[in-house]
Amino acid sequence: VDTNILIIEVDPDLGTGQQVADALKARGVLVIATAPQTIRAVTHLDVSAAQAEKAAELVRKVVPRLTPVA
Repeated sequence: VDTNILIIEVDPDLGTGQQVADALKARGVLVIATAPQTIRAVTHLDVSAAQAEKAAELVRKVVPRLTPVA
């Protein structure tokens, strides 16, 4: 199933979901904390690939130790 919703589990060593959401918001990336260690991101139909890459770059800068969850 294709979706535009990302659910991201935040490692407690990196802070809370709200702390990560706040750090991203300060850099122009809007996500929402949905639980103490979870954030949710949704892309809009009009977001270009270049804009998505820019957001991903900012996430990597804010949270440099991201590890994919299987």
